[in-house]
Amino acid sequence: MRARKTEGAGRRGQALIMALIVMLMALPVAFYFCRYVAETVKAAIADREQKNASELANDVVTDYFRQFSQNPYNGHYDEADLERPEDFYSAGYSTVTFAADSVHHTLYLRAEGVAGSAATTAGTHERVLEALIQFVSPLALYGSMFNSATTLSGGNGTTYSGGFYVNGKFTLQTAGTVFVGGPVVVNGNLSGNATIDGDLYYAGASKGSFTVKGNTYNFIPPITWPTLDFTYYEAYSTYITTSSISVQLNSDKTFTIGGTNYPIPAAGAIIFANNADVTVSGAVSGMVTVVAGDSTNGGCSSSAGIVNVNGGVYYVGASSISANSGESFAALATNCINFYGSPNSGMTVVGVYFVQNGTANMNANCGCTYNASQEKYNCSGCFGSQRFSLYGTRDQAVNDSFPKFSAAYDPNLRSYQPPGLPEYAYLVNWNLHH
Repeated sequence: MRARKTEGAGRRGQALIMALIVMLMALPVAFYFCRYVAETVKAAIADREQKNASELANDVVTDYFRQFSQNPYNGHYDEADLERPEDFYSAGYSTVTFAADSVHHTLYLRAEGVAGSAATTAGTHERVLEALIQFVSPLALYGSMFNSATTLSGGNGTTYSGGFYVNGKFTLQTAGTVFVGGPVVVNGNLSGNATIDGDLYYAGASKGSFTVKGNTYNFIPPITWPTLDFTYYEAYSTYITTSSISVQLNSDKTFTIGGTNYPIPAAGAIIFANNADVTVSGAVSGMVTVVAGDSTNGGCSSSAGIVNVNGGVYYVGASSISANSGESFAALATNCINFYGSPNSGMTVVGVYFVQNGTANMNANCGCTYNASQEKYNCSGCFGSQRFSLYGTRDQAVNDSFPKFSAAYDPNLRSYQPPGLPEYAYLVNWNLHH
């Protein structure tokens, strides 16, 4: 009996020793497992907070784009419109800094997204977003824009440069026309024969016999057709009148109205004739926009809302036909734009030309003199090789009486836009980093 008792105690002792050995082996495993779990949880939280910080920084850009989409004229460069209140920061990102450049139409944003808490094991996490926004007017994007179905004669030797947009069916009557320097965008079918040295976007079922050297897409990018905001011009114009005026542009960064010289500010000058006409001529030295508004929609026979360009408009910089950092021009009208060339002379105009109403309210008249007593132009026409040349953009077909006509796109207008154009925000650079 005594021997059995000793044998049982020995077995219990061996079991206890084995249990101790197992515990000694399991404790480090459990320790490292718990540590692994803790590190994994911490890493997961940190990853989540990094994503949250990135989202908070990205929300800054989203918020600004929401603001810019509300109004194509206001809120792009003014500090009061771009500032965000401190309590807005505390709800998400901690800081937002910006640098607005109204001359080059850009906005730099730097937002710091902060997520997490210093009181937790994961701590705080920060992501910095730097973005560059470019404001571009649709009036500077396309060399030619037409807000309806359009038919052009075209023909051998006819070239359209820059982007080309038609809001409807596009018909080209004569073969041999070439489109270069930008996409052709047609919100409908195409009919005719031409060569597109670029991409074609169209929304119809047929692209006619057009030869496309780039890519062809059976959809069109969204385009917002611009409208003139007279409330904006009333508030921000350099010179405002309710009477018809003549504006002489001078080479010394001034313009003259009624014998008085006015300086052109560095950010540009807007000359607004409300319910009146504007006649303009001369050398563009500075950034200038003339606007002729009319509360009544009409055409070229209207009594207001007409811009008359007399004898030509050109830049005085290194290139007389290309906008630059200090010189650009636009003529905006509710009802009509008339170009009046001098007798036995060609005519050159530069800049952006936009008529809000109608589809054929631009006229190029050759051989004209102004009759002051009758307050009108008398045009006898031309009988030689005189050419009407437009370097810039236009939104309507030009009814042309010159023997020759040419229209060339000025790509510099995208970078050096005239003041007071409706414009939309484009994200051109985006960098998210620690």
